[in-house]
Amino acid sequence: MARRVHRAGHRVHSGMPFCLFLLLLLLLPAGHASVFVPDAADTVLLRVAPSDNAEVQRLRQMRAALAEAPGRIEMATAFAQAAIDHARRSQDARWYGYAEGALRHWQGRERVPAEVRVLRATLAQHDHRFAAALQDLDQVLAQQPQHLQARLTRAVIHSVQGRYAQAITDCNVVRRYRVLMGVACLATPRSLSGEAEQALRMLHTHLALAEGDDEARLWARSARADIGWRLGSAETEIWFREALDSAGARHDMALHLQYADFLLSQGRVAEAAEVARAWEDSNEGLILSLRARMRSNAEAPGIAQDRRRLEARLEAERARGGARHFGTEAAAALYVWQQPARALWLAQRNWVVQKTPSDARLLLRAAVDSGQSDAAVPVRDWLRENAVQDQRLQALLARLGQTAKSRAEDA
Repeated sequence: MARRVHRAGHRVHSGMPFCLFLLLLLLLPAGHASVFVPDAADTVLLRVAPSDNAEVQRLRQMRAALAEAPGRIEMATAFAQAAIDHARRSQDARWYGYAEGALRHWQGRERVPAEVRVLRATLAQHDHRFAAALQDLDQVLAQQPQHLQARLTRAVIHSVQGRYAQAITDCNVVRRYRVLMGVACLATPRSLSGEAEQALRMLHTHLALAEGDDEARLWARSARADIGWRLGSAETEIWFREALDSAGARHDMALHLQYADFLLSQGRVAEAAEVARAWEDSNEGLILSLRARMRSNAEAPGIAQDRRRLEARLEAERARGGARHFGTEAAAALYVWQQPARALWLAQRNWVVQKTPSDARLLLRAAVDSGQSDAAVPVRDWLRENAVQDQRLQALLARLGQTAKSRAEDA
């Protein structure tokens, strides 16, 4: 059984070292879309942790020791886990690559230790390579059905891809051994299967018992705020605040950006911009910061430069290859560049890969802004088939219905 159980994280899009960015620009094929070239040597593309940071020094020492003995399972997995944890906290995506490199010794081998497979799956999930992640996790759980980290990671992937019954099965196994962790795991798939109110009561009950570790409590409180927002609860802000005040929340980018998104939905633009500003070294954070600032004044100082900075990052990621993150690109097209038709095209491709309420909101908003009511059919089907309760999505569907009605009357 895994000794450490981590809440599976969201994909974090970060920039890259300036020298690598320039190299990628040189490798772009002719005819590629224009990219942002800094017009000054002191232009900031990305901030990374200083090289003399104590944690970074420790990680470098671990990496150097591993280079001398690449097949040492204890050293490799310890470094990979530490590198993943650091990447999540610092938003420095290089450490995900270093973690992947630490596990390369077992690539292509028939016998792969369970802990290597779980870490490999964590990295694949982070990069939206869900099929590869599930392949590793399925093999681990075939041999070790009570491996909690494998169960949790698989549950998150199933939930993200809309397989709620399978996610619930995995979460229930976790709940036998770690009650609050299992309850936090269960909350999202249950809430997206017609049981949002029941999931909310379940979270209330178990959070009141003061059981579980800090990580489990943070996850449970975050889930409560998420479900509350979907249901339009008057207590949503209180629940967000409680989650943000939890131990470990300071480094939880997904939670902070969701809170900024919530503030933006309430018209609290300046507060949303302030929260998002701390996370601008991720693409999601920069997009949300730009959304908030552009709502106040699209011509405000710094916006033009930050738009070019975002364009440069996305261009470099495409040049680098690998899985495309259609959701992030769709959000940039919709909110930053106001290209609803392109945003809809990207959001539709994102929906093929993952199906969460935020993905549904993105697709519906793009459909509203582009006037394409028929594009909402996949989301309508998902809502109906799973009895999903989300008043934000219902509001967008109502707007689409009004648009379709107006067009029919004008025809």
